[in-house]
Amino acid sequence: MANVIPIPKVHPSTSVKSDLRPISLTPTISKQLEAIVGEWILSRVRSKLDQRHYGSLKGRSTTLAPADILHHWSKALDERKSVRALFVDYAKVFDHVDHGTVLRKLHSYDVPSFIINWLVSFPRTSTEC
Repeated sequence: MANVIPIPKVHPSTSVKSDLRPISLTPTISKQLEAIVGEWILSRVRSKLDQRHYGSLKGRSTTLAPADILHHWSKALDERKSVRALFVDYAKVFDHVDHGTVLRKLHSYDVPSFIINWLVSFPRTSTEC
């Protein structure tokens, strides 16, 4: 259970659907449990993550990504290879993640069914439905 409060994305808000972001205020004990389960899941799947995954991991930062890219580009140019780049704006990407795909991936990483069922039990906000 959580208290959901609307936080404005823009000021002044003119539309409830597009200008407000629902934020769930969960009890402290729930946040602690989420942190424990999150660390446990990460410990099981970390070895399966791409080595160039920079965000949301301790000891890694998204500021390292441009440095890594520049290193690889410079190395390729030094070796007289070509460099091609594609930049994609993933604005609100997590609003569009297929939950079924995430759950199948967790299952393929041998995350126990009881953890996956627990994750599925979290209610969605009205913007995700």
